[in-house]
Amino acid sequence: MLRAHRIAQKRKELGLSQEGLGEQLGVSRQAIYKWESDASLPEIDKLITLSKIFSVSVGWLLGVEEAPSPAEPPSGELTEAQLQMVQEIVDRYLAAQPKQAPLKRRKLVGLCGAAAVLALVVALFNLFSKLDRVTQDYNNLRYSVDNVSNNVNSQIGSITNRVEDILKSQNALTAEQSARVVSTDYRANTVTIEARVMPRTYVEGMTAEFILVSGGESFTVPGERGENHAFTAQITGQLSDEITVSAALLTGDQRQTQVLEEFGELIDPKTGNPLMDRTALIANTSNMPVAAREASIYTGLTLAEYYRDMGYDVAIMADSTSRWAEALRELSGRLEEMPAEEGFPAYLASRLSAFYERAGLMLNLNGTEGSVSIIGAVSPQGGDFSEPVTQNTKRFVRCFWGLDKSLAYARHFPAIHWLTSYSEYTSDLAPWYKDHVSKDFMDCRNRIMVLLNQECSLMEIVKLIGSDVLPDDQKLVLEIARVIRLGFLQQNAFHPDDTCVPMEKQMKMMQIILYLYDKASADCS
Repeated sequence: MLRAHRIAQKRKELGLSQEGLGEQLGVSRQAIYKWESDASLPEIDKLITLSKIFSVSVGWLLGVEEAPSPAEPPSGELTEAQLQMVQEIVDRYLAAQPKQAPLKRRKLVGLCGAAAVLALVVALFNLFSKLDRVTQDYNNLRYSVDNVSNNVNSQIGSITNRVEDILKSQNALTAEQSARVVSTDYRANTVTIEARVMPRTYVEGMTAEFILVSGGESFTVPGERGENHAFTAQITGQLSDEITVSAALLTGDQRQTQVLEEFGELIDPKTGNPLMDRTALIANTSNMPVAAREASIYTGLTLAEYYRDMGYDVAIMADSTSRWAEALRELSGRLEEMPAEEGFPAYLASRLSAFYERAGLMLNLNGTEGSVSIIGAVSPQGGDFSEPVTQNTKRFVRCFWGLDKSLAYARHFPAIHWLTSYSEYTSDLAPWYKDHVSKDFMDCRNRIMVLLNQECSLMEIVKLIGSDVLPDDQKLVLEIARVIRLGFLQQNAFHPDDTCVPMEKQMKMMQIILYLYDKASADCS
């Protein structure tokens, strides 16, 4: 009997329909119909389920063995023949499944993909390496061009100075000249200067006059002719911050004058002596060796620390740290170090911090106290405050004075702009101002700053539409701000009363200005 007929026979013996048998097996009626018509073969799990439902063996269902005798009850385990039959069915089922790609082929495809990824990584690495080399070559070329430009500029400046010296010597009226301070009378506020000139070309009948200009006054003394047709004289005039001595050579109606010497000596207000008596200058020009320019700033700071250890309070003015940083850049380029922003060395920030950190108050080993105050001048090209030297300097200092060229052109000195400048010591010094000056000092200072800020905002409107359209209270702000700028901020360093202003006087000046503003505001309202 065929397997299809055996499935139909057992189904009918149990009284099951095709739908009922399909529900027990989890298949459709059409699947049962195909099995009974020998159109398809049930799956392995379905055959095993059918054998359990019909209580027969799988081999009997497939037609490979006869039904077991009634005397032998069915066993729970498969016989060897049944196991072989199941193995044959499994082999047929596996043969009917779609074949997978060979393992060797899959390995080959994986190796090819890995090789492609590795090649891409190597290509990208080579590309970035070439870009780094191109960038480094460009930076090296740029720094070389900058070095050549600096060298050319320094050589041009040196040649220009030599040409000017030659022209001055050729056009000079005198072959020799000298002027020196003979004596100074501080009580009478006078100074005596001895001057001597020797004409380059002496003409018979030539005479000489010496002119001293000091403090807005002029003093003239005739010269006495001596050996080798040299003229000498002693001139006494008023002692001031700026003294000019001139010699006039007279030949008939012709008069030729030449400035011999300028004495720009500032007087120390504490001692009454020239300020140069306690000033040390260390000069390094741009045409000097780069190592000397780089070391000059440390030389000055070491001298300041020497006097600090002796118990003095020392102020050091470094003009300018930008030129010192350029010397560092030249040294770094010659040492072939990796450059940073704008060609400056990567350690520029640490060098600047190490320089400014040497300032401060010190308790010396000899029991005295000394201090070093550092004022570093930064001169960025084109006034660009975003360049590295300015930015790194502002990181380490707490006080910044921003010079403004528009104030300098307007003859407003000191040309320190009050809005770009700042100080972080204000809150630290507030208790000192309260105890030693006035308890209202900080309030007056803050009100002055508010007025100056308001003036800056109003000036933008004035530039567009003029000041006539402004209301009276805003016109008053502009006028009071002008009083602050001209009467309080502007100073004359060569005037005896305006050179140094005590804190008490500053406080009274601010109170007067704010009193004027308050009274005028009340009248406007």
